[in-house]
Amino acid sequence: SGWTSQADMIIDHRARFGAAALGGKLYAVGGAQYYLHPPSINASGEVYNPIDNSWNMIRSMNHERVGLGLVALGDKLYAVGGTSTATIGGTDPSPALSSVEVYDPIDNTWNWIAPMDVSRVGLGVAALGGKIYDVGCAPAPACSLARRAVVQQVLLISHNPCAVRAVQNMFRGNIYRPVAGIWAGGSGNQMYA
Repeated sequence: SGWTSQADMIIDHRARFGAAALGGKLYAVGGAQYYLHPPSINASGEVYNPIDNSWNMIRSMNHERVGLGLVALGDKLYAVGGTSTATIGGTDPSPALSSVEVYDPIDNTWNWIAPMDVSRVGLGVAALGGKIYDVGCAPAPACSLARRAVVQQVLLISHNPCAVRAVQNMFRGNIYRPVAGIWAGGSGNQMYA
């Protein structure tokens, strides 16, 4: 009953990384170390084994990512979107990534797969029914605009075409179908498989 401390991760102060469970282990991939100046963006990953309460490094991704989504599907991990630069304060003026990488823990390798139709940073990803769903923020500048619009409850948002597009893109989802190797997009708040 209650929380207990476990072993510390190998990379100190890793923030905005992807985390997912696979094969009874916990993976932490990508992220940034904001205490460094300039912040350091990571392609590195590590795996936690609860049996011996230890972390070990895994092979680094092909591209550094912060604000990515990480999800397990079958016997693989998928690193989805994110951005490759970071600023302090939670805003990312850099372009969001549409690229996706798949990790095979048996071979300890990352490989590129089909990119998403829409670049995303700060997204959520989940596996359901043999597919990967991504939902959440649109490209970084639009994402920041949409968050401000929603948080501040802008009443006249419909009179600002840029803000309307940002909010619409924020809720547009994609679905990855591994068998076909393609992403399918939705519109509005609907997703299509």
